[in-house]
Amino acid sequence: MKFDRDTVTGVIRRSGWFQGLPEEAIEQLKAKAQVKSYEPGQFLYLVGERQLFVYCVLSGVVRVSVTSIMGQEFVLTDLRPESWMGEISLAEGESRVTEAMVVEAADLLQIPAAVVKQTGDKHPILYKNLFLDHMQRSRSIYELLAGMLFYPLRSRLAGRLLDLAEKHGEANAAGVELDVHMSQLDFARMSMGSRQRINKIFRDWVKLGVVEKQGDKYVIKDIPALQKELELEPG
Repeated sequence: MKFDRDTVTGVIRRSGWFQGLPEEAIEQLKAKAQVKSYEPGQFLYLVGERQLFVYCVLSGVVRVSVTSIMGQEFVLTDLRPESWMGEISLAEGESRVTEAMVVEAADLLQIPAAVVKQTGDKHPILYKNLFLDHMQRSRSIYELLAGMLFYPLRSRLAGRLLDLAEKHGEANAAGVELDVHMSQLDFARMSMGSRQRINKIFRDWVKLGVVEKQGDKYVIKDIPALQKELELEPG
């Protein structure tokens, strides 16, 4: 997909990271920005690597995960168009503790971290914007961590479905269709469960009329039923 310079400028200008910057700074960022295409399965970075760029998803999907030395994967989030990442590259000497892999063919805007850092040093509001964005992301991570630690698998899966419905759901006559392509293995990696157990939960929900699969997408037919799955009964 082709992206002209006006499109790139618009993406940078709309980013929460760069709000309040003068036009001169926006133009400097645009001048150093490049658009690169990636195929499914390609990595932007791996755990332990140092990064030289910040990225913005222009099209496609990029999955951010943590992986154990045994190869177990836990999906933190799937990033879609106009999501930014890679801000840790602005901290000298810091390496990645997550990995980012393209799961749907993607075009990404990349800006050298050195250029972003120079801009921030000249216009400190950029660092304030990054701080506020980081606080919001940290809150989401803590909420996710609490769910993984204290909720059973059925509740964790319900929470992930509700989050996807809020962010990527499209209401239709059948219910709320998730406008994302997700396999049961994907849901297992997002919920810290086995594919077999995820499959059993989905079968139960299909029988109860809570969810159904239409083609390669899931439709949530009963949002309140999923919300009730999050209401833990006292032991």
